[in-house]
Amino acid sequence: MAEEYNNPANIEHGQGYAGELDDKEGNPKLYAGRFVMFENKVLGTRALFRDVQSKVKEFDGDITKMINKFAPDIENPTNNYVEYVQTRVGKEKIETEEDLRFAVMGIIEFENGINSPKTTEYLEADNFETAYQLSKTSLPRNTTYDDALKTLTDPTKVAQRWQI
Repeated sequence: MAEEYNNPANIEHGQGYAGELDDKEGNPKLYAGRFVMFENKVLGTRALFRDVQSKVKEFDGDITKMINKFAPDIENPTNNYVEYVQTRVGKEKIETEEDLRFAVMGIIEFENGINSPKTTEYLEADNFETAYQLSKTSLPRNTTYDDALKTLTDPTKVAQRWQI
């Protein structure tokens, strides 16, 4: 289901990522009662990058601890998930921006199917790179895709940059 809502990893409501959609009454648009809907795949992937980055900081890059929080075994085959992401990254910890990219790729593949059409769309080079670049900037929840893109070309709009 993640693929139908521009949310490549079923990110839950409450984190306030750029591109989250609202219904006509101004309430967050959710599916399955808890998962956020995003304006497009790029902003959904950007949110995943931001979420993984926060977990890198929280768990010092430990993929096992990150996936256990992100995808608990009451809902997921967590051991398989951890093993898949570690294999995709090539090690047990995320320590570099390259590791972060591979972790996000692995999460998208695990959530949506390795060779699924939706995975291919999320990982399409331009979409993925744009999401990655946008993830380096802190943006408020109500930021549209067009406004987010402006932060890539106008350095005065960049609120905050992160590094691993």
